[in-house]
Amino acid sequence: MNRQLIAERCRAGGLSIHKLAQQACIDPYVMWNDLAEPGDDRIPLGTLRTLSGLLDVTLDELVTGPTTPPQTSGDDIRVEAALAEPPGSFTRDDLAGALEWTLERVDRALNALDVRLQPTGLRLRVIGWHHYTLGPNLAILAAPERARLTRTSTNRLARKELQTLYHISYGWDRIAAFRIDQRASIEPLITHGLIETDGGCLHLTADVIFSLRLDEI
Repeated sequence: MNRQLIAERCRAGGLSIHKLAQQACIDPYVMWNDLAEPGDDRIPLGTLRTLSGLLDVTLDELVTGPTTPPQTSGDDIRVEAALAEPPGSFTRDDLAGALEWTLERVDRALNALDVRLQPTGLRLRVIGWHHYTLGPNLAILAAPERARLTRTSTNRLARKELQTLYHISYGWDRIAAFRIDQRASIEPLITHGLIETDGGCLHLTADVIFSLRLDEI
């Protein structure tokens, strides 16, 4: 296995080799020996796949080193742009229907995108059965840096999110009432616990109603 890469990813994620072995359900002794003796192949393929997921690297990178992005037809760029559209995650069938592609073409584009993003700050994430989104490369920022960003992001709302909250408080309770570009601000409000969704309807949470004294109106 790529010992240098594993050490770098562990440092970035605040993991020890022992902790990594525990999360991968492998004996730390076996892990240590495999790293010490690269030619000794005692870790099964399934466990290697688990390790690659925990370290946020491809299986090829884990075993041999970084891959070189192949030449692509540009389909991966179209899929990347599609995944950046609200709500920010789509199934393979969603992408095939929207782009009018076959499932095989979508799969090729997703694979090409996954490889192309390897040296960047983004990753293609699988969040369900053939369900994809874009997320941060967890190997780039250290754990304290991510924690500080999380605290910063949870303490402020963007202007569009404030506008959306204002509209909802004044009776815009249907998702369909918002323009496509406005709907991207709905998810952060749900994450912050400021609104709730019930099908196609939006409601202020009880805490927000109490804070704005709307229950007294």
